[in-house]
Amino acid sequence: MKKAIFGGTFDPLHIGHINIAFEALYLLHLDEVIFVPTGNPPHKKHITSNYHRVNMIKGTIDKYDKLSLSTYEVEKKDKSYTYETLEYFKNSEKDVEWYFIVGEDCLLDIEKWKNPDKVLGYATLVVFKRTDKNNDKLKEYKEIIEKKYDTNIILLNNKVIDISSTFIRKSINQNHEVSFLLPSFVMEYIKKFKLYEKGDTLILKEKIKSLLKDTLNTDRYNHTMRVVDEAKKLAVLYGVDEEKAEIAALTHDCAKNMSYNELREICEKGNIIFTEDDFNSKPIWHAYAAAVIAKEKFNINDEEIINAVKYHTTGRKNMTLLEKIIYLADYIEPGRTFEKIQEVRTLAYDKDIDEAMIKAINNTIEFLMSKRSIIHKSTIEARNYLIINTK
Repeated sequence: MKKAIFGGTFDPLHIGHINIAFEALYLLHLDEVIFVPTGNPPHKKHITSNYHRVNMIKGTIDKYDKLSLSTYEVEKKDKSYTYETLEYFKNSEKDVEWYFIVGEDCLLDIEKWKNPDKVLGYATLVVFKRTDKNNDKLKEYKEIIEKKYDTNIILLNNKVIDISSTFIRKSINQNHEVSFLLPSFVMEYIKKFKLYEKGDTLILKEKIKSLLKDTLNTDRYNHTMRVVDEAKKLAVLYGVDEEKAEIAALTHDCAKNMSYNELREICEKGNIIFTEDDFNSKPIWHAYAAAVIAKEKFNINDEEIINAVKYHTTGRKNMTLLEKIIYLADYIEPGRTFEKIQEVRTLAYDKDIDEAMIKAINNTIEFLMSKRSIIHKSTIEARNYLIINTK
């Protein structure tokens, strides 16, 4: 039995991906090609939610017997490293001869990957061409890597289809026609969920502000506007999408002035299942409810924005940069006068966001302890994860 793993963000899946899968099937006489969309890649900051990327792949390949989908990586909470994925598949089906399909750029960067020896040991690397320009360079580098790691690498003699997901996303953003580059299911799916469209975010932001003015008291509204300003500054500083930071900051406290009964009802309707810690931490309910409102009332489908809203009070293990920015913007906005807050501000703007997070969480834990209040498990996990992973 011969199977290949085809990894990537697939953001979105395009006809080039499908072509490569079938080329590998036929040229290598494979029994199956498994699409493995990346969950939390260490080298990419902004990708579309797992939900949409998985659905686009599934809806496209369901009709092909020898193409399949694995959600192994998207279900992982930690960063997705290739060697771990290959190890998982190799151990799952030990009698299978495994191949790993990558683009030519991956071969040239293979030694920058984590544990390249394991990557090359777990599966035979199959390299497809993106252009016809690097053939000699690829052959030369192939020989170097094969000799160094005592492995075999296959250069796939595929037909070059020069398409990139980045080009497709930019084209959609600029209202250019891309239907000829995408499987029909993917094209319809993108239209249905308005993926990759810049859209009129001004209208969305004004809609959110209108709701805030109607539901928040003056102090809370002014606090939100200060958080928005802080989030935008931090986003620019750390190279995060400023628009996403602004929308997350606008939305983060939209449920703040609701009663606990109202918050509980919203969370239940949004299928948020409370843990024991959640039940005993009523002050965080507004964040969960705000995430539901962002998704259902404002049609915000960006998972990173939703999570930044949901975890802006507790934090959580392995937070994204956007999540950290919203957490800190809420904590250090100019209206806050917490003891020791200036140290957190200094760390944040000295581009030491993880140390700023640790300091902010330490301060919060000390405050909660002084009040004999519950310390949510997510807050403890956030702190421990940052300490373990901060040099």
